[in-house]
Formats: sequence, structure tokens, C-alpha cells
Amino acid sequence: ESNTPTTAHRELPAFGVNAAVHRYTPLDQITPENVDQLELVWRWDSPDDQAKVGRVTIRAGHFKATPLMVDGLLYLSTGLSQVAALDPATGETVWLHNPKSYQRPGALRGIATQHRGVSYWADPDEPGSARIIITTGTRQLIALDAKTGKPISDFGDGGWTDLGKGLGRKVQESQLTFSAPPVIVRDTIVVGSSLPDEASNNSVPPGHVRG
Repeated sequence: ESNTPTTAHRELPAFGVNAAVHRYTPLDQITPENVDQLELVWRWDSPDDQAKVGRVTIRAGHFKATPLMVDGLLYLSTGLSQVAALDPATGETVWLHNPKSYQRPGALRGIATQHRGVSYWADPDEPGSARIIITTGTRQLIALDAKTGKPISDFGDGGWTDLGKGLGRKVQESQLTFSAPPVIVRDTIVVGSSLPDEASNNSVPPGHVRG
């Protein structure tokens, strides 16, 4: 994929539009002259509302995901780290994956969560290899089949791996979280982390960048 936006780009395959994070698209269907004619075509109800039913200890934060648009589908995450694929023409949910991150050890109780989006990867030489990658708010790195939403069974431990491990020491799990799409460089997933800004105790996690 070229790192220079061109009029050939009609999709949004990466957070920030492309691998170079240009945050720009040359699409020109909406202009200053016609923007006032935009109308609401559909509205999507977040599945977080259903997930919170009967669970008074959790609440989702503001919806902050930037959807991807790849091969005719919109891909996005929710405040509770659920992943959805939508039909962009109708807003209908094609598939939904709920990793139930709010049930994981170290999940913050009663504190609003948020998530900014997912990443897309595909091997150009392997049809059907497309995956959606998410790092959840409770330290899960998950790979999903882009067409079905099912976990990739040979990725990690049955479709996911625990990012709370491999840090070199025991950490306070509630202080290590993830809310941003990982960067994918060829076949390597690169993740950072979200940590407290101050050293409040001796179990604050290290700020490792890992691949």
C-alpha cells in the first residue's frame, strides 16, 4: 500500500487512514457547498447497552472509535472492547465479538471505559487471511476473522494472548490497560500501553513497547 493518499483510496484500512497515519483522504463527494444537505441515514446502537444489563458495576465511556472501512465492511470497537462489523449502507451488524473484558481480573469497576478502534491485517498472497486485531481494556490481544468475527484459533491461546504477561515482574493489573489500535508492521503487531502518569506504588507496570 502506498503511503501517499491518492484518489484511488476509497477505503479507510488503518487508523489515521493509512500506514503513514496521514489522517487525510482525497475523497471529495462532500464539499463546503453541499455539506448542509447531509441527512441521517442510519443510527447504530452500541451493544454495550445490552452488555451492561444487570451489571451495575460497569459502565462504558464516550464512543471514541474511528471505524475502518475495508472490503465493504465497517469495523469498530466499543467502550467495553467489543468488536463489530457493520454494513456501511444500512448500519446492520454483520457480526459482533464480545471478549467480555469487563469480567477479566483487574477490570476497573464503576469507572467509564473507552476504546479508539481496531487494526486490519491481511496477507496479500493468502486469500481469506484478513484479520481484525484489538487490544482490549483488560490486556487481551485478540485476532478475529474479518469476515466472520470468529477468533483465529492458531493465534495465541485459542485466538488471544494476555498482554499482562511477559513484563518481567508482577504488576497491578488494574493499572495496565489498552485503548488504541495496535500498529501492524508486515506480520508483527506492535503494542504500547496505557499507564498511570505517576509512580503511585511499586507495582506500576513498565511502559514496554512490544512486538
